[in-house]
Amino acid sequence: DDDISVELIANGMPEVLWNDDSLLEHATEPQQLQSELEGDLGMKYGASLSLNRNNAGQAISGIGLWVGDPTSDGEFSRYWEAHRSTLRRLSFAMDEGIRRDHMSLLVNLTPRERDCLSYLAIGLRPAEICWTLKISEKTFEKHIKGAKGKLRASTRDHAVAKSLVLGLIKP
Repeated sequence: DDDISVELIANGMPEVLWNDDSLLEHATEPQQLQSELEGDLGMKYGASLSLNRNNAGQAISGIGLWVGDPTSDGEFSRYWEAHRSTLRRLSFAMDEGIRRDHMSLLVNLTPRERDCLSYLAIGLRPAEICWTLKISEKTFEKHIKGAKGKLRASTRDHAVAKSLVLGLIKP
């Protein structure tokens, strides 16, 4: 994504107001073009919010909120000050709901990755899983490697544990 506000959120800013012209001072050419296109579409007033960060302080979720009613910077400033708190609370609630109810969409494990992790969770050995799924050990390892990457897990057991905690598989 060439949106400068996404980059700023990812790099630590908790909130970026879109109508802040100083945002483009250090923007790349593609980011400047993206900003112009968004402006042409009427998306001048809004904010990008950081919602959750990992232990290293990196943004792991955020949201962009477009506000279509204001027609001037002053109007938007008044609107944002009046509604910032409520919009942040609603954004956090929506993010929490998505994470709770739709984690599988966020992690996007394939059905075979889920199968392999599920069988590991109930204690089957890789050879038994391969026989059950009628796949080679090389294919099994490919599925486990894919799952570990998507889950940002360092080991097979770590991937199984994360999958269980996140409700992506059932034991």
